Amino acid sequence: MQTEWGPDELISTWTLAGDDWDLIANKAGVTRLGFALMLKFYEIEGRFPAYTEEIPPAAVRYPGSLVKVDPVPFGKYSWNGRTIKYHRAQIRKVYGTHPPTEADEDRWAQWLADEICPAETSRDRLGDALRRRCRSEGVEPPATGQVERVVASGCRRFDEAFAVTSAGRLGPAVCGRLEDLLSRPNVLADLKSDPGPLGLDTLLAALCWTRQAELVDGLVELLIGLIHRINARAERRVEKELIGELVHVPGKRGIFTRIIDAALEHPDDTVRDAVYPVVPGGETTLATLARELKATERAVAERVRYQLRGSYSHYYRRTLAPLLAALEFRCGNSAYRPVTDAIDLLAR
Repeated sequence: MQTEWGPDELISTWTLAGDDWDLIANKAGVTRLGFALMLKFYEIEGRFPAYTEEIPPAAVRYPGSLVKVDPVPFGKYSWNGRTIKYHRAQIRKVYGTHPPTEADEDRWAQWLADEICPAETSRDRLGDALRRRCRSEGVEPPATGQVERVVASGCRRFDEAFAVTSAGRLGPAVCGRLEDLLSRPNVLADLKSDPGPLGLDTLLAALCWTRQAELVDGLVELLIGLIHRINARAERRVEKELIGELVHVPGKRGIFTRIIDAALEHPDDTVRDAVYPVVPGGETTLATLARELKATERAVAERVRYQLRGSYSHYYRRTLAPLLAALEFRCGNSAYRPVTDAIDLLAR
C-alpha cells in the first residue's frame, strides 16, 4: 500500500460507491469507519490490512469525512474477535474470494516451479507473480511470510526437477563418474582449495592456464575460418562451372505451353512427332532447357559437397589434419559420438 495519496487519488480510489453504502448502513461509530476502510483496502490490495498503521493517515481521514465518523478514535477498532471476523466474511462474500488454503499454497508452489522459476530468479519478482496469480484466481494472497515460504518451496522444487532432468541427460556413465567424485572428499577439497599465497608457482600456473585457453581459442577460430573458406571456394567453383555450362533459354513459359498443348492434342503420337515440331530449335532447345532445369538447388548442393571432398582430399588436407590433431573433441551424448569419432579419424 502506498503511503502518500494526493487529493485526486483519494477521491478516485477511496470514495465509497453505491453498494458500499448498503454494506455500512447498519454500522455506526468506529465500527462503521473500520469496516469502510477494510472494504476499500481490500478492493485496492486484494487482501486485508494486518494492522492499523498499514492504512495511510490520509486514507483514514477522507473516508472518515464521508461516513461522518471522527478518524481519531480509529485506533480503537478491534483487530481481533467476532466483529472483525464477521466484517471480513461480509467483504469476502461481496468479492467472491476466500483465504488461501494449504492446497492452494502447494498448487502455487508447483506452478512457480513449472512455469515461472525457469525464466525468473529474483525472489521478489517471484513473490509479485504469486500475488498476481492469487488475484486472478480470486484468492487472498498469503501474508508476507507465507509468500516467502511458497516462493522458497517453488524454487526448491524447480532445483530438484532440474537436477533430476540434468542427471537423466548426462546418462549413467557420467553420473557414475560424478558419484565417484563425490565419494572422494579429498578430491573435492583440492578442487575447492585456495591457491595459497602469491608466488612464482602461482603466477606461472595462472599464466599457463590463460595461455592454454588463448591457444585453444585461436585454433578453434582458425578451424572455423578454414572450413568457411573451403566451403566458399567450393561454392564459387560450382557457380563458375554452372555459368559456363548453362545457356539461358528465353521464352520458357511459351515453350512449356506449346509442349502441353501438343501432348494433349496428339496423345497417341511419339514425342518426336508431336513435341519436337512445336519447339523452336527442336531437340537442341529441349536439351539446353533440360540442363538448365537440372541445375536445381539439390544439384548445386551435391556438386558443392563433391568439391568439398575434393578440396579436403588434396590441398587443405595438409592444414586440416594437424589442426584437428591439436584439438580434443568431447561429447557426452551418445547420439553425437560418431561425429567426434569421425573427427578423430580425419585427424589421423
